[in-house]
Amino acid sequence: MKIILKQDVAKIGLKGEVKEVSGGYARNYLFPKRLADPATKTNLVQLQRLQEARARIKEQEEVRARQWAKSLSGKIFNLEVEAGERGQLFEAIDAVKIAHLLTEEGFSVEKNQILIDKPIKELGEFEVEIKLTPEVIAKTKIKVSARSKS
Repeated sequence: MKIILKQDVAKIGLKGEVKEVSGGYARNYLFPKRLADPATKTNLVQLQRLQEARARIKEQEEVRARQWAKSLSGKIFNLEVEAGERGQLFEAIDAVKIAHLLTEEGFSVEKNQILIDKPIKELGEFEVEIKLTPEVIAKTKIKVSARSKS
């Protein structure tokens, strides 16, 4: 029996895939648990429309992410922090602080989008990658400077 998976099912397939399973498995397990629907002509047409709509949305997000990446690249964000006499920082600059800085500057990003190997612990200029989508990664710079003591 052909079915359309409504959710990921272990050892069967992923959501949205059309699979061939035994009739008993479909009727007694997949359909009652709402994990799948029968692959009727109507359901297949609905699935195709849904996949096309998702592809259009993904394409729009991709275009938006590329524009965002273009506006982020080449930009230098200044971050003033407390530092010791030799340039060592009193606190490490991690993804949370970088995301907060970018959000204050008008670029809404989450901490899990910031790609840094290790927290920044010294003054200077550092390149940071921001994962906007799985395919689009923007590169920008963070300039860490000592806060003036007044």
